[in-house]
Amino acid sequence: MRCDRCGREAPDETRFCPDCGSPLLSRAAEDPPPAGGGRNGSSRRNLWLGIAAVLVVLVIVGVTVPLVLAARGDEEATVTSSTTSTTRPVTTTAKPKPTTTRPYATSTTSTTVTTPPGPPGDSPGEWAAVTGPLLHGRAVSVALSDDWLLVQTETEGRFTLVAHELSMGTTYELPVGDRDVGGIDVDGDTAVWWEGTYDPDTTSYVDQHIYSYRLPDGLKQEIAGGDKNLGYPQVAGRWITWVEGNPWEENPDEYWEMPVFASLLDSQGRPVDEPTRIVPSAVTHILGDAVWTYSLSRTFLAWEQGAERDGLSTGTHVLDLGTLEIQALGPDSWRPSLAEAFLVFWNDGLVRLDLDSGERSRLDPLGDFATAGPTFAAYFRPSEASGAGYEIVARGYEGAHEQVLTEQADAPWLSAAIATSQRHVAFVTGGTLHLFEWDAE
Repeated sequence: MRCDRCGREAPDETRFCPDCGSPLLSRAAEDPPPAGGGRNGSSRRNLWLGIAAVLVVLVIVGVTVPLVLAARGDEEATVTSSTTSTTRPVTTTAKPKPTTTRPYATSTTSTTVTTPPGPPGDSPGEWAAVTGPLLHGRAVSVALSDDWLLVQTETEGRFTLVAHELSMGTTYELPVGDRDVGGIDVDGDTAVWWEGTYDPDTTSYVDQHIYSYRLPDGLKQEIAGGDKNLGYPQVAGRWITWVEGNPWEENPDEYWEMPVFASLLDSQGRPVDEPTRIVPSAVTHILGDAVWTYSLSRTFLAWEQGAERDGLSTGTHVLDLGTLEIQALGPDSWRPSLAEAFLVFWNDGLVRLDLDSGERSRLDPLGDFATAGPTFAAYFRPSEASGAGYEIVARGYEGAHEQVLTEQADAPWLSAAIATSQRHVAFVTGGTLHLFEWDAE
């Protein structure tokens, strides 16, 4: 059987690709798997959903989306943990220097005057690699908040979630149960994820659920579940969103409809109202190496519109969660990522838009598949040094700092999404987790 994501041949009895971890499907073009059946490349506010002949996060998103995965790593660190929430200390090491640093501006400080540090990722300083949690198995996807690092891991086809408290350096294994798990995201101390059971007879997922969880040791709260085709949850403030995908009746062979549902959460991560179909008309093209992206912040929701429907044109649209007004960014705008009111998207290069002021600027003509941060974006671009492969870059919105964090051979649409928070960047390459922290001068 061939993996529909990476093309790797695998034994018929194998449920997941030995290279990228994607579910193996026998009739991909005819029977797309459920929205929650891939891997989440969730970032803090970003999610892209790989749909190469099928919905495979992600990633997302992050967000997302256990969707797009990196290749299997060569080494695995083993630790002992229980299936309930437990803690264990993490050993830290000295911060190694990053691969490449390109300061776009410099500053000097008087010996008698103290200058407050500038915006993380957009002022004098550097992204320094730091030690993250020890993982059992290989990393698949990662999500970030200002306080927590959430990592999806895989060992011999079994997926688990660990939450790492950034300030204390302690790690918790989350109660995900015996189902497959993915679609991870985290905001503040609220984590969300997808779970589902793989049915080999139908090569699809059943008994799918969306959960929220108050870190580090709250109660596991069901947000949605049952016989629906759920997936790709995201959380921002009190908002939680997810997708319920199905073939689009008007053209089921080429498009899926991807309505986005939303609920509000209380302080314990419990839904306080019935789900609302907040974006009813989203559709995505499913043929070829297509991806579909949506992104949530506390004030906005952005998504791609793959075909004209209900008065919405193709391209990226942004919903103001306060006024419910929709802004269209044009037919050539794709892959949006939100960090509060900052939106980063592709439009013949990487563009940043301040949704409050309307100010727009071009970040990088070669950048793509970006994740927005509060004062910077992290993204992929073709490698300048090797001429092959891709760089993972962090660049400030004002251009005061740019830094290449690493290079990889895998294309971004075959990789887990980058995760960002105010002072951190995290991503997965080759099954290995990479974590960077902003070190101001």
